[in-house]
Amino acid sequence: DAAAETFGDHLGSWIAPGWAWLLAGDASRARERFERVIALDDAFSEAHGGLALLDFRDGRPDDARRRADIALRLDRQSLGGVLVRSLLLEQSGDADAARAMVDQALRAPIGPGGRSLMQVVAMKAAGSGPA
Repeated sequence: DAAAETFGDHLGSWIAPGWAWLLAGDASRARERFERVIALDDAFSEAHGGLALLDFRDGRPDDARRRADIALRLDRQSLGGVLVRSLLLEQSGDADAARAMVDQALRAPIGPGGRSLMQVVAMKAAGSGPA
């Protein structure tokens, strides 16, 4: 949070504590961080993806679906959007489609060098190469 305050309107600096608070179990603080990002730029997909996950967690599948759709419309590889879509598929009984969606997202190239998230995690786990 302190770094986000320092950077002010840098979107990524607000997304990071949003996910950190979500993982720490403080949904209220996480929601505040994601909403801050949307107030700064409502076209930042991962803020919508984070809010979608919070909505899903809070038992509001319609809101979660709407926000996941927004996230994926803004970035078809939005991890938050893909995660919520897969959770919704699993919830509706389509576990195979859910697994396929997550697998596709993990194998899609992201960032510099075109590595996938799965490759980056594997490299970090093996202790080799930059992420």
